[in-house]
Amino acid sequence: MQNTSNDSLIPAYIAYAVIILTAEHLGCEVEMSAKGLPAPPLLALYEKAAQDAKAVVVKQGLAKTADRLAEEFYRTGRFPDCLPTND
Repeated sequence: MQNTSNDSLIPAYIAYAVIILTAEHLGCEVEMSAKGLPAPPLLALYEKAAQDAKAVVVKQGLAKTADRLAEEFYRTGRFPDCLPTND
């Protein structure tokens, strides 16, 4: 099976989507929704939306909680039923 040019972009899509979904889950307002893979030209928009979402999460003091939630989401494909503490 041969890789297409989009295959190399999938890890970036996943990383940006996890950041955006985690910020949404924490109640932060985000610019883009991460419901599916966008067309390759939109990757830069997803990157900016992910950076903005990360900045909002950090500003609200939710960085550690977001890290734990993102890790859980990445491993299981869903967020835990209760939020982890921000210890």
